[in-house]
Amino acid sequence: MYAKCKCLDDANKVFELMEVKDVVSWNALVTGYSQIGRFDEALGLFERMREEQIDLNVVTWSAVISGYAQRDLGYEALNIFKEMRLSGAEPNV
Repeated sequence: MYAKCKCLDDANKVFELMEVKDVVSWNALVTGYSQIGRFDEALGLFERMREEQIDLNVVTWSAVISGYAQRDLGYEALNIFKEMRLSGAEPNV
């Protein structure tokens, strides 16, 4: 809910209080931060997901690829796409 209304700071506070964080809650923040132009924060969460061994899904990968693409960072977007494919995730078109 917080992410949809672009209240990401509030969403992040709630997220940090959650005892169990599933991939859906992670993705809501990664996608939300990416969409409102706070891509560094989205990338930080993406890296935390990897460190905490959260199973990344196509939504996670797509949010990061999209964030890079929106910033004209095609090379980085392509590298993330390659990582996604190597992880076994299938892209959605």
